[in-house]
Amino acid sequence: MSKYLKPGSRSDPPLVLGTGYFQDKSIELFRNVQTFVSKHIDDDANPSRVFVARVAMRPTLVLASNRIIRSYLSQTDDHFYNGLQDFFFGLFGPSIMFAEAQEAEAFRQILVPLFSERAFSHYDDFLGDSLGYWMNETLHMGQGPPIDMYQQFKHLSLSFNIRIFLGVNEREDPDLFHSISVWAHQHWHGVISVPLNVKVSFFMSSSYKKANEAKDRLLSLIQDKIQTQNSHFLCQFQKSGLDLDLMKNHVLIFICALIPKASASILSSLLETSEKWYPKYVGPEGRISDQDVRVILLEILRLWPPFVGGFRVAKCDTTIEDYLVPKGHGVFYVSMMAHRDPLVFPYPEEFLPERWRTFNAQDRDKLFGFGAGIHACVGEQFMWKFFTQVAQTFIQTFTWDITGLNGKRKIKYLPVSRPAESKPLALLKRTSVSE
Repeated sequence: MSKYLKPGSRSDPPLVLGTGYFQDKSIELFRNVQTFVSKHIDDDANPSRVFVARVAMRPTLVLASNRIIRSYLSQTDDHFYNGLQDFFFGLFGPSIMFAEAQEAEAFRQILVPLFSERAFSHYDDFLGDSLGYWMNETLHMGQGPPIDMYQQFKHLSLSFNIRIFLGVNEREDPDLFHSISVWAHQHWHGVISVPLNVKVSFFMSSSYKKANEAKDRLLSLIQDKIQTQNSHFLCQFQKSGLDLDLMKNHVLIFICALIPKASASILSSLLETSEKWYPKYVGPEGRISDQDVRVILLEILRLWPPFVGGFRVAKCDTTIEDYLVPKGHGVFYVSMMAHRDPLVFPYPEEFLPERWRTFNAQDRDKLFGFGAGIHACVGEQFMWKFFTQVAQTFIQTFTWDITGLNGKRKIKYLPVSRPAESKPLALLKRTSVSE
């Protein structure tokens, strides 16, 4: 009987890989998450789609079953904490990112209304204006050389976020916007420099020091903007009565490089799969419906979520369905593999947007690209509005060569999934689009 299997359980025990200190699989796992996990969840050898390996310096239960992950994420107990806290807490501070269950629920009551569809109505003009400026000044309306669209989608998202959360308009104050961009990049560089198998040396590194210096600059700017009520969002946020430091830490998350990278991951995947959806869904003069854009994006989120999963650590001896999780051990739920679970998604490796109108029409809650339960992303509705409007406007404004953009992609998985190779794309403005 496996020590990770509850007595009396009928499930097959998980495959236990080496879990000694020098058998850490973090590098192998994140070099290619799909290959690593697929190797250990063969349906015949391991029908549970669960196994154990040492990840991030801990023996870790790896979950790739859609059903088990959904059950796990719906738990409301306080038996786990966010494993990223061990590495990144100093770069972000207390916030919903690291909050325990009860505290996370309290934060959600404050934050979710700030990102609702009703709240977004205050920012519709911002997005339209930001999109117009971006297409003219950055994409040159398709009259310039080929462009690295991953980098440009990232720029657009950062520009939009900074305008909403800090009230800083890139067009009106380019110098301040540039400074914020540089600080956000330096702050993020500290995050991506964390080695998962070496902890102490990182906190003594120059990367960590520079990241903290950038964090301090960003927090100082955020405090100034809060005190001057520089944006609609900050005015509404201030009415919540939340402690000033907690407000600052949350705004830091909203303007850091994390959200722009996730946005760029989704939108660049949209372009890289053009050959799969463009001929079917895009009509004359670039017409494409909101619903068509949505099912395409849902399928992209299923196959290539920006975050491959989540990592948590057991605070006490606990269980996940038939499995025991000893105190101090980790749980890594692999969203991208749960999205390929054939028990939920027929033809799991095929790009089939129409599944969201047919056999998977009721399975939206089985996607975990934005998390789930009390730890789900508070800005999910907000992000969907951004994705759909940017995608639709881009498709209606530009044409590009879709040949060869068939979704056969090389991806870097950590810390945010992104193209492993930069492939500049030549854009051409549609002749029917007015100046």
